[in-house]
Amino acid sequence: KAQTAAAAALSIAEQRKDNTRRAAALRILARVVVRRSPSEAVTLLERAAALAERGEDALLRAETLSALGDAYQALNQAVRARESWRRALDIARMAGFGALTPQLQSRLRPTPSEGGAVQAVAL
Repeated sequence: KAQTAAAAALSIAEQRKDNTRRAAALRILARVVVRRSPSEAVTLLERAAALAERGEDALLRAETLSALGDAYQALNQAVRARESWRRALDIARMAGFGALTPQLQSRLRPTPSEGGAVQAVAL
């Protein structure tokens, strides 16, 4: 049901040529498919991030980049995950999103038990 609803939202946004709503719908679709197919989630989130860049919704950009980092992490692509999380953190700091900043900082902080590797993040 969630995937059908997100696909319907994307269809409406496509018809209206609304990049912000397109990005939001793609982010929701990615959230639905990430456990089944992290690579599909990455594709959706990369598209969402590109669309979000065109709009003025900084929170959507930061949240999309954060989700993209999580999806990359699920694919064991730590470098790309960290790049996405850093970009999200930069946006969160500039826009004053205090609640998002600590979450992103914790994702970027290596843990001693992992020998300095990026922390695993629950999607």
